[in-house]
This record gives sequence, C-alpha cells and structure tokens, in this order.
Amino acid sequence: MRSRSIPFPRWSTARRLCPPGLSIEHPASQLPGHFQAEDEARNELLRCFNDAALPLDVRVAAALVRLYALPPTRIVELTDNHIRRDQERTYLAVNQHPFVLPPKLARLIDDQLRHSTPRHSTAGHQYLLPGQSPGRPRNPLGLADTLRHHGLPARAARNTAMVDALVDLPPVVIADLLGIHPKTAERWATLAGENCPEYVSSLM
Repeated sequence: MRSRSIPFPRWSTARRLCPPGLSIEHPASQLPGHFQAEDEARNELLRCFNDAALPLDVRVAAALVRLYALPPTRIVELTDNHIRRDQERTYLAVNQHPFVLPPKLARLIDDQLRHSTPRHSTAGHQYLLPGQSPGRPRNPLGLADTLRHHGLPARAARNTAMVDALVDLPPVVIADLLGIHPKTAERWATLAGENCPEYVSSLM
C-alpha cells in the first residue's frame, strides 16, 4: 500500500497542493521483479491499437506505457501541446524530445482529444486525460487502477519497456528523453545489468 502512495505526493507537490519541503522516504532501490514476456507485451500492445471494445483513454494510456515507458504520473500531465505534426508524421514531445508516434496511436490520441471533455491546464492547453475538476488532469492512481481493471496493468509493462530502452540507449540518454533523474537511470541500468539473468529468464 505504501509503494502505491508515493506517486500521489509527487503529483500533489507538482501542483503545489503539498507544503514545500515535504520529504518522502524511499525504500532501498531494487530492480522490479515483474516483467512481460515478448509475446505478452506484443499482444497487449495490439489490444491497445485494435480492440475497439476497450475505452479510448485506456487504449491511449496503456500504449504510451508500453511504447515509451511512461508512468501514469507522466501520462496524466500530457496535453495537446505535447503533440506535434509535420507533413508526414505525428510526434509526442516528452521533455522537449519528439518521439514518432505509430499512425494507429496518433489516430487514437487525436480521437481522445476530440471526444474527451475539455479540461485545460493553467497554460491553456487541453489535457489528454482530463480529470473531473476543471483545470485538473486525471488522477494517476485512478488511471493505474483502470488499466489494471481492463487487463493492461502498467507496472510490468513499464518495467519491460524501460529495460528494453536501456538495451539500446545509455542511461544518460534515457534520463534526458524521459525526464528522470540521471542517477535514477544509472541505478536502473546497473540493477538491470546485475539482474540480467533473472530478467532474461522471465521472458522465456
């Protein structure tokens, strides 16, 4: 229960809803033990792209977790200002770095922005996943619960996407791309390397 409570103070502090100087004690860092097999990860991503029975917001959020290792706390912060386009492609700008969106996901995001109840940030941009209150995005813990309810939990999918990214890119690049602290990315890379046999065996 305590581990689930940590993202909420971070989310609240970002909105100045918590007193300054709030300190959160973290447990010793460990490589998460939950990963997805390759077939499982691929099948879940295909569900996001193709299963029209799933709610649109679930399809969008679950795909962002699986493709870009974004946690719910980051996904709820996304607005229409993070979506960029040129003549050929659509991009998702995360921490000022544009990721090319697959065409199916780009269409899902366009549909989500078009059909959701407009809720705008303080900068006047429309939230991708609006909350119930004006000017507020969706609660990240509620989003995580919704993804789990629809059989698309975020934790194992994000762990897998993060480790996959670290196979191809150095930690400093991952930190810059995803907007995480460089030491966090280095710790992930170190722990992933130390536990590589366990990770590989989990994919068998």
